[in-house]
Amino acid sequence: MADIAALWPRAELGAAFPPVTKPPVGWISQDDGRVALGAAVPLGVLPAGVAEYLAAIEAPLVVTPWRSVLVCDLSEEVADVALRVLAPLGLIFDENSPWLNVSACTGSPGCAHSAADVRADAALSLDSDPGVHRHFVGCERACGSPPTGQVLVADGQGYRPLRTRP
Repeated sequence: MADIAALWPRAELGAAFPPVTKPPVGWISQDDGRVALGAAVPLGVLPAGVAEYLAAIEAPLVVTPWRSVLVCDLSEEVADVALRVLAPLGLIFDENSPWLNVSACTGSPGCAHSAADVRADAALSLDSDPGVHRHFVGCERACGSPPTGQVLVADGQGYRPLRTRP
């Protein structure tokens, strides 16, 4: 990979942004007076039926790197109806939801390397709040691990902290 300084010799790099592990959720006011709704998608799995409801809103959608979606450019009335329809379908609009503190790789049965159904185990862990984001992985490859928080690796007997970050 080429060095940035070689590509743009006069470019000065700015400060690095801090890592983000929690998505923007809830009612988000836009500068133009309209509203965006931020919705976390539990464990990054968006069922087709929920996606159809999102598309039916006929508003710009943004899929974020934090396993969430933003529905943009809504009037307050449309945002209110959309929230009342989408929340019971499983999208998370509450910034205090325990779903915002867990993530997982694909795990079994979707990955041959995985030693466990990590998504099911992550869902079962919602009641225990260690005060830090936890990412459950099925093997040492630690797919999808966020840059901060705790990475827990399935080892056949349970979970242990990942020794080194990928």
